[in-house]
Amino acid sequence: VNFRPSHDGKSESRVPDGGEMRDAAEPTPGVENRLDVETGIVINEIMYHPISNDRNREFVELYNRSDAPVDLTGWEFTSGFEFSFPDNTVVAPGGYLVVGRDPALLRSVYGLEESSVLGPVDEEALDDFGSLSDRGERITLQDGMGRTTDTVRYFDGGEWPRWADGHGSSIELIDPLQDNRFGMAWDASDDSDKSEVTRFSYTTRHRGGESELHLLLLSRGITVVDNVSVLQGGAASEDIPIIDTNETWAYFKGTRAPPANWKALDFDDSDWLSGRTGIGYGDGDDETVLNDMRNNYLTIFCRKTFTVDDPEGLEELVFQVTVDDGFYAYLNGTQVASYNVNSPAHDALASSAGEPSLQQQSITNFRELLNEGENVLAVQVHNGGSMNSSDLSFIPRLVNRVPSDVVRGDERLVNTTFNSNTSGWTIQGTHVRSGRSTTHSIDGAGSLKIIASGRGDNKVNRIESANSGVRSFSTQEDQLVVFDAKWHVGSQTLNTHGYKHEMAKTHELAVPENLGSPGGLNSVTRRLQADGAVNLGPVMTDLVQTPQVPIAGEQVRIQIRAADSDGVESLRLRWSVNNPTTNPSTVEMTEVGGGAWEAVVPAQSVNSRVIFFIEATDASGNPGRFPVDIAERSHPMVLNPPTTGIHDRRYFIYSQESTRNPSTRFHDYRFHTSAYNESRLGSRRRLSNDLVDGSFSFGGTTIYHEAAMRFSGSPWARGSWNGSFRVVSPRDNPINGWIRKFNLEDHHNNPSNARERIAHYLLRLNQGTIAVPYSEVQSMARWQVNTRIATTREHVWVPDTQYVGLWFDEADGDFIEMDDRFVINDSGDRTGSSDGYVRYPPPSERRQGDGSNKENYRWFFGLRAKNGADDFTNFMEFCRLMDPAVTNNAAFESQVWDKVNVEEMLRIWAIRFNQADWDTWGTDRGKNCYFYQDGSEGRWHLLAWDMELTFETGRLDQFLIPSSPNSAFRPSGGKFAEVDRMFQILPIKKLYYGILDTMVNGDNAFYSSTRLNEYMTKLDRLGMNETTIGKPNGYIDQRRNRLRTRIASVSNTAFRISTRNGADFSTAEREVSLAGTGPARLRQVLFNGESYQLEHTSMTAWRVDEIPLGPGENLLELLAIDLNGNVFGADIITVTSTAVFEPPTITTLGPTEGVAGDTIQIRGTNFLPGITVFFGDTLAPLAQRISPTKIIVEVPEGSGAVEVMVRNPNGQEASGAVFTYIEEGSVFVRGDANNDGAVDISDAVA
Repeated sequence: VNFRPSHDGKSESRVPDGGEMRDAAEPTPGVENRLDVETGIVINEIMYHPISNDRNREFVELYNRSDAPVDLTGWEFTSGFEFSFPDNTVVAPGGYLVVGRDPALLRSVYGLEESSVLGPVDEEALDDFGSLSDRGERITLQDGMGRTTDTVRYFDGGEWPRWADGHGSSIELIDPLQDNRFGMAWDASDDSDKSEVTRFSYTTRHRGGESELHLLLLSRGITVVDNVSVLQGGAASEDIPIIDTNETWAYFKGTRAPPANWKALDFDDSDWLSGRTGIGYGDGDDETVLNDMRNNYLTIFCRKTFTVDDPEGLEELVFQVTVDDGFYAYLNGTQVASYNVNSPAHDALASSAGEPSLQQQSITNFRELLNEGENVLAVQVHNGGSMNSSDLSFIPRLVNRVPSDVVRGDERLVNTTFNSNTSGWTIQGTHVRSGRSTTHSIDGAGSLKIIASGRGDNKVNRIESANSGVRSFSTQEDQLVVFDAKWHVGSQTLNTHGYKHEMAKTHELAVPENLGSPGGLNSVTRRLQADGAVNLGPVMTDLVQTPQVPIAGEQVRIQIRAADSDGVESLRLRWSVNNPTTNPSTVEMTEVGGGAWEAVVPAQSVNSRVIFFIEATDASGNPGRFPVDIAERSHPMVLNPPTTGIHDRRYFIYSQESTRNPSTRFHDYRFHTSAYNESRLGSRRRLSNDLVDGSFSFGGTTIYHEAAMRFSGSPWARGSWNGSFRVVSPRDNPINGWIRKFNLEDHHNNPSNARERIAHYLLRLNQGTIAVPYSEVQSMARWQVNTRIATTREHVWVPDTQYVGLWFDEADGDFIEMDDRFVINDSGDRTGSSDGYVRYPPPSERRQGDGSNKENYRWFFGLRAKNGADDFTNFMEFCRLMDPAVTNNAAFESQVWDKVNVEEMLRIWAIRFNQADWDTWGTDRGKNCYFYQDGSEGRWHLLAWDMELTFETGRLDQFLIPSSPNSAFRPSGGKFAEVDRMFQILPIKKLYYGILDTMVNGDNAFYSSTRLNEYMTKLDRLGMNETTIGKPNGYIDQRRNRLRTRIASVSNTAFRISTRNGADFSTAEREVSLAGTGPARLRQVLFNGESYQLEHTSMTAWRVDEIPLGPGENLLELLAIDLNGNVFGADIITVTSTAVFEPPTITTLGPTEGVAGDTIQIRGTNFLPGITVFFGDTLAPLAQRISPTKIIVEVPEGSGAVEVMVRNPNGQEASGAVFTYIEEGSVFVRGDANNDGAVDISDAVA
């Protein structure tokens, strides 16, 4: 065979010997195969997940560590980014080159020269360029011969720096001479010196209860704060009146509705009454007294025109009003604020009655509504309680709030400066590592360094002012909250709030734009040099433990792979028992070849935990530690890195067990942690979400070092050792290759309870033709933590971004958890809770302003994505749509199908309502579900969660549809108006009944023991209980029988045409409307295979308009399609059209050339249903009539230039357009000697 290599002077060989076949290897006959490549260019910095989520800020930096220039002509990134370097791209010795999606942006942000940043040059190149994975991936750089010159497989945690995963840092190579395949060789960029101190202040009002201030970061991060004050009567701003008190307003008494345009600027209010504010009665604060209001009318409508010279010059536009009881406010006709109201009707009561209160709402976001010149502020004021209310108050102001440097007021807190200690503050939960810092002080001798290992919340995961020494906050005076803050890493937002989430505000920290160090010396390299080190010590990875779960008498062999540019001199394994110590035992490790080292730890007594780490030294004396020494790395989660305690460091751990395979019918899960961590976990507040480190072993065969664990569950159910648990795997080594985290549920002290699993199984069966999210990741496990417990738990997948990614194309949309808003006392116990509502805003006793204030949603709804970005904008719009008090029924019905996945929501409710799931939104509780919006323009989806309190026999009739389909169905009995309203919309209600029909009737019915009994038997074999639910005459059968009876009248209706009783008829029109009847499960009616808009006119009637006709007789064959996509009925009718039809015409063809199988578009006129298309004499295999003027056609086989002809069913034709077939070129295949497109035996004789 005549063989020619791909590159002259090179061979094709397996490198290393016996390995992968590689091009461009060195010719090495008779000796070891070798691939010589340029190694001077290294991947030196990666920004893969910018804190802003802006893909245009991603970059990869290359560094030339050699002493010679390197020409990158022909080089390319082949994974990660896909980018080919321009010819004559040269990197000088010690030089840097940055590659990113938006070179201009990177040059601007980092002040780099044009030649030092490369990227896509046009839209096509940008499409091919791609983006970097937030979860980690491989980045590969190849030279002009296709040889890999450098490759890095980074991860988003584990051995790799976690701060780079959307927390602000890039990952930087510490030492460019070190092996960059090792996670230890990298660290997170330290950009804390780039951030600036910002002063935050806001005015608020205490509304009773405990006087306290909470500080918390909304996600993992480090921020320093100082000078934290609550100043009674204080101010850090000046309010410049635009409309002041005691000014004259026009007003209208609400004995009837005012004119519809009363809010508009051009409305003539000259015949309205007028008077100075306040306006009202009964409170003694009224300039204009409404003596006739009591028992006569509930509302007043007020207008005030005012002038603004420069709207853009306003700092903060604030509407202030002392009101009793509620209001809506409108600026130039648009609603901008509201308080304590449910309906804008003139005869509607406020939500509740109370005493006059000062409400302040920033309406700066509506500043664009202002005109330069005249404007109008319109306010409608509602009384509460009853028509017999004893008072009403309306004292408004509109002000321009201007910042002031002067801060005055009566201090209510203690130890506001942290100069000596943190006394007066309680530090708990995910914030427990926080404390006074002298090395990062903002002002004075010390500052409060907030270190959050995870999300803060309104429970115990926060910092709270202690009760001792705090002076009570007055409810009659404003409180000024003021503090200084400096961002270091992670969370972009810091939340402050008081008791029951009053006095709440979220503060956007000043995060620098120029994060990372592209185009220059890495920050971590600079730190290494500043510490006096010449280079980084040895790096290590690939820990192998044998056996992974040792038993009595077994030694444990530990093997590790180590590397260093100076050579590895020695490794020592340091170990102790049960707890880390300052003087652990030492075992010298032995090099065994290929960079691997190993040592043996002696057998220990049963139930002992061995805690170990590895120290290494290179030939130059530089040290290394594995796991990495956090005190030597960027942003360690410790208060004072130089004095890091032994319990704060990272370790590996295993347990000497009594048996490798304990007796169990379930999976064997064990968690090993130090005695110190075990004690800390059991003694701290049970609602703490701070994870403790350890190892997780699976099945007695596999151990996952550096896993983590904590107690889990809501304040209603969270136990301690006898409760539920959360387990988190190392990010670079997920359990079984993909499980990143999971819960081990005790299901309210009944861990073998099958209810949750049955509920998810029913969701799985209720898919229809769409995707309804459910969880299949459920398994029973024997669970043990050290020697403390050995019990049964159910492994459950908690919805997270990984879960979302399985169900939706994108996993970076708005992901929201719905829950109670809890009140937790200083002991960490629940003392109260409030249900969440999808309203604008949700009702709350401590509501602040209107639906535009995101604090009204916080803790009812938790953001679970967007790496800490505190953005409720899209969700608030969803709430605005769902709230009947804000969006009327007509507007709701016109918008809901585009903004909500209605069918998915109904299918989930069809299961949850009919398992009497009282513990979720839509029934009796506002909690236990998730919402997801797939992209900012996508629809909102409902996701089910926590379905263990279900199928209770005492609730067989709860949340059941009424006995008559014509009766109103309100599943929540009026509690959740946003849910009940959906079932008042005919198409939605009919769709729900249709879903129920498919569940309980027909061959595919699944809501019965006939379908479920086999599954129940499987659960029995697993040892699960409560399976009688799905067995004969169990809960499901009994509920099914009730459903069948109640839907009978809408499930048994025959599908037929009712227009003219289904008789044939004639029309002079080119289109026809047909009506008919059918069951609720009717989704679609096909007319000769075509679908048209179906209108539901009743629970059993339908109508279709604008059905196109051809000339003469039109035989219309109707097929009825159900919600599962199945045909279940048919009817026919002949409609004769006497209208005159013009012949078709072709105006354009696009494109006019191509190959067989291409799709082209034909434009013209008078295209009728059933039209056919010919290319020459060949009939097109597919011709889809989109409209009378547009056809989509698949090109048939052919060649050359052919005439295209269209033919209507009545024989009328049009032609004249020409389509040209392109001759496809041949494709070269290596080894295809006979050029037949395949490499096979025939090539040997070609």
